[in-house]
Amino acid sequence: MSRMSMQQSVAGTPGHFVEGTPTTLAYGVIAAAAALDLSRSRIYELISDGEIGACKIGKRTVIPASELTAFLDRHRVTRLPAEIAIAPLQGRLGRARVSR
Repeated sequence: MSRMSMQQSVAGTPGHFVEGTPTTLAYGVIAAAAALDLSRSRIYELISDGEIGACKIGKRTVIPASELTAFLDRHRVTRLPAEIAIAPLQGRLGRARVSR
């Protein structure tokens, strides 16, 4: 990749260095929060708790994309069979309903 084409691709999309398919290698805290639909404060808490690994580059905190993916994989919810998942809801709905 020539220096000019790298500058053009980098200038248009920060973090995208691969010609062809763009790849984001790391996210800033605000971008990571947006990607996970969490608050900026919650991202800092997760970093502090060791749930998400981060890197400091100068004063900037960046989070590798692989850390966000690993975080999501660790918090994946297993799917319950439909009859088990619905049963507690039916009990709550039955109690809330007044029939006379």
